[in-house]
Amino acid sequence: EFRSGAQSTEETFAPTSSKYVVNILLILCLIHQLSILVCDIKDAFLTVPQRELVIVEVPSWIKSEGSPQFWKLCRCLPGQRRAALHWNEFFESVVQQMGFIAFEPMPTVFRHTDRRVYLTIHVDDLLVIGSDFDCKWFLNELSLHFNLKSSGPFSSSEPAEVQYLKKNIIITPDGIVVEPCKQYIPKLLELLHVENRREKTCPHHNNLEAYSRDKILPGELLNAEQARVFRGGLGLCLYLAQDRPDVQEAVRVLSTYMGSPTVRAMSALKHLACYLKGTAEYGIFL
Repeated sequence: EFRSGAQSTEETFAPTSSKYVVNILLILCLIHQLSILVCDIKDAFLTVPQRELVIVEVPSWIKSEGSPQFWKLCRCLPGQRRAALHWNEFFESVVQQMGFIAFEPMPTVFRHTDRRVYLTIHVDDLLVIGSDFDCKWFLNELSLHFNLKSSGPFSSSEPAEVQYLKKNIIITPDGIVVEPCKQYIPKLLELLHVENRREKTCPHHNNLEAYSRDKILPGELLNAEQARVFRGGLGLCLYLAQDRPDVQEAVRVLSTYMGSPTVRAMSALKHLACYLKGTAEYGIFL
C-alpha cells in the first residue's frame, strides 16, 4: 500500500500540469481582461473516501484501556501509493458537477462549458482565471466541498502581486511578470560561498563546454563533499531556469556535469550564481 521500492504503475500515476500552462492561462487573462484567483485546498487527501480496504495498527502511544487494536481507514492519507491518483479523480468529479471539463492531453487543466473560466491544479494548489464575478462564484461553489485558503480575485487591470507554486505573479499596468522564487538565489549564493563576490553580466562561463569524458582529467574531478554542493546548487538553478530563459543554456551545459562534477564546472556554477545575484528581479514579461 505504501511505497517500498516497487515500480509505479498506471494505477498509481497521478497527472500534473506543465508549468507553461500557468503562462498560457495568464495570457488568456490579459487577452480577455479577466481576473486571477489562487486557492489552496487544505487537507486535500483527507477529503477523499478510501477505496481499498486499509487496516492500520493503532500505535502504542495512543492506546488506552479498552481501545481497539486496529483502525480502518475511511479517508486517503498522504503517502499512500494511490492517494494522489484518487485525489485527482475526486477533484475532477467535483468540478465536473460545477460544469467544468478536463483537457484530455493534460487532465489537470479545466475549462467551464458555459462560463469563461479556466483553471489548473497542481496537487492541492489551484490557479483560476475568470471574470471577477465568475471567480467569486467558483470560490463559493468549491467551498461547499473543501476547506479553502484563497488569494484574490485580482483584476488584470489593477496592480497586484500573488504567489502560485512559489512563483511571484505581478500584475502591472502594462502586463504580467512571472518571477521564480527569489529565496533560491540567496540560498544558492550561501551554498557556494559567493555572497561577497561581484556580480557578473553574462550567465555563461566562456571556458565551459558540455561534458565529454575524454576531455576530463582525473585530477579535475571534485571530491564527494564538493560534488554534493555542486549538485545542490545546480538543483536550485534548474528550478530557477524554468522562468529564466536567459540562464537556460548555461544550466543545460552545467547539467551535463551532474554525474561527474569538475573544478571548472564548479567555477562556472559560481559564475552563474554571481550573474543571478545581479539579476534577481528578472522574470518573464507577458
